[in-house]
Amino acid sequence: MTRVDNSLTEMIVGKWIHADTDGETVTTDMKSVYTFEKNGDALKGYYSMSMTESGVWAYNQEPT
Repeated sequence: MTRVDNSLTEMIVGKWIHADTDGETVTTDMKSVYTFEKNGDALKGYYSMSMTESGVWAYNQEPT
C-alpha cells in the first residue's frame, strides 16, 4: 500500500475508464478500467482489462 496526500486521494478514488488515446476512441474490446480505493490513509489501485487474444477479462488485478 502507498500512502499519499489526502487531497489527491479524494480526487482519484473511484472507477476510471480509459476511453480514448490521443483523441482517438478506444474500441470496446480494448477498454481498461482502473479502480482506486481508500482504506484509512492508504490508497490501493486495481485494473481490469480485456485480454483480446483470449477474449477474457482480467478483473481487479493489482499492478505488479
